[in-house]
Amino acid sequence: METDVFKSVFDFHFYGILENASSNMFVSGIIQVPKHILSQLPKENRLRVSGRFQQQLAFNLAIQNKKSGERYLSLNASSIKSLKLKVGESILVEFSIADPNHLVIPEEFAEVILQDELGKQIFESFTVGYRRSILHYVSSAKSSDIRIKRSIEIIEKAKMGNFEMQKRNKSK
Repeated sequence: METDVFKSVFDFHFYGILENASSNMFVSGIIQVPKHILSQLPKENRLRVSGRFQQQLAFNLAIQNKKSGERYLSLNASSIKSLKLKVGESILVEFSIADPNHLVIPEEFAEVILQDELGKQIFESFTVGYRRSILHYVSSAKSSDIRIKRSIEIIEKAKMGNFEMQKRNKSK
């Protein structure tokens, strides 16, 4: 049952069916975004959205495209497990359009780049998508000690020019 509070938190909501995503090793499940929702969204190729699944699991994702033209949101195995969902079950999705340049920076990473100006400059020179991937890797660690370790390793690797993106840019 929908309430006024529910409507005011997110701009869009729908119930979808969790489908298997067997063709992708990083994604375990997908949820098709209904056409009536898509018709209200900007026609961008990759639209970033933030919201939550089942009123509990927060997400910040891009709506992905299938070759067939359908669009979907993806879930990894740990998200599906935490939601206690199975393929074929209904899932509540609620979201708003997100700023594609907004990044959630883990506290440990922020502290590391505050202490390393060169590392910060190099990190900020990366594309938003590349920075988002790095920050996801850091924040996916369960303990603060591991997040600190990953943050330091990433900045050191960046300063040595060892990221694949940096190697490709040097060869141009």
